Amino acid sequence: MTQTPGVRMAVTHPSQVAAARGQAETLALALGFDDQAAAEIALSVSELASNLVKYAPGGELVISGLSESGRRGLQVETLDQGPGIKDVETACADGFSSAGSLGYGLGTVNRLMDELEISSNFRAPAGTRVVCRRWLRKEAPDGPASPFEVGAAARPHPKMTVNGDAFVIKSGEGSTLVAVIDGLGHGQFAHRASQKAAEYVERHFN
Repeated sequence: MTQTPGVRMAVTHPSQVAAARGQAETLALALGFDDQAAAEIALSVSELASNLVKYAPGGELVISGLSESGRRGLQVETLDQGPGIKDVETACADGFSSAGSLGYGLGTVNRLMDELEISSNFRAPAGTRVVCRRWLRKEAPDGPASPFEVGAAARPHPKMTVNGDAFVIKSGEGSTLVAVIDGLGHGQFAHRASQKAAEYVERHFN
């Protein structure tokens, strides 16, 4: 995975959150994301930057371009020396907050970004590192309509906030591929495994 320089800034005050959001949207548009995707990336950055102010004595925010195996995207990383997160799965749920706010921060990031990784230490030296990524979507080429109508739905384990399952539906000339993917276990690691498998199927479908 190759990163290209983008934005690096300290976030220690609420006034810097809007600046971080604006720079994220500008970079996303420059990388080729459409208006909606750029706005979603900007919202995710706003939530992460707000967390640096709410839960830690400030921290660092890094936004960079990405390229990997022929695909391009954007990565957001935050680093802080705050108290850490004791339960990452719970912290990713909508409505959870330890700062008296609405508690939609990490849950929003988890929904809007393609990948989310959190590593946290709540014992000295405490701190949290959050990395999330969003990939550019490839436009599907025009082709014959699929002979099938296919629908799929998936949801996470009742005690988890991220889904360890995935699916891919692709149509070609006179054929339809349906892939149902079950990541081993539950939670963040199963989610990551199933997303990687789905990406592989997407890239190798002919």
